[in-house]
Amino acid sequence: MSAALADWALVEPLYLEHADAAFAAAASILGSAQDAEDILQDATVKAACKIHTLRDPGRARGWYLAIVGKQALDRWRQRHRQRQAEAPLDDRTEQTWQVAVLPVDRYPELRLALDFIDTLPDRQRVAYLLCHYFGLDRESIADILGCEPATVSVHLFRARAKVNREFRWR
Repeated sequence: MSAALADWALVEPLYLEHADAAFAAAASILGSAQDAEDILQDATVKAACKIHTLRDPGRARGWYLAIVGKQALDRWRQRHRQRQAEAPLDDRTEQTWQVAVLPVDRYPELRLALDFIDTLPDRQRVAYLLCHYFGLDRESIADILGCEPATVSVHLFRARAKVNREFRWR
């Protein structure tokens, strides 16, 4: 990817309009504001280099968030695998991410919910957060996860069923 070939003039308005949502998505996936900033920079450079692949300008938000989400998910997986390889077996139940932008210290029930959501499989967790926390539609989530919208519906259905089962008695 060459920064010299990037079309910054086309990406700058996209970045300015959607940087907050992109940062929040990356921070939620990675649990770190610093990591989210790194991902946002990397993803913006990638978007500038690949702006010519955007077919429908009306879907620019989903396209940009897809790049950010894929980069963040790749980083999360890489770190998760590294932690799993380094951790003793008895420490492997430790939580691997924390949502950096929510006031979990003031709301203990929110901490319980986030801890449970952390146990969901990767794609179910990311789909659930992007849908319920960020309000993205299935098509945008499908772009981020690199799958069909129908597959996103399945991930959301399974994640909601697990969350509802876990919290129906509370």
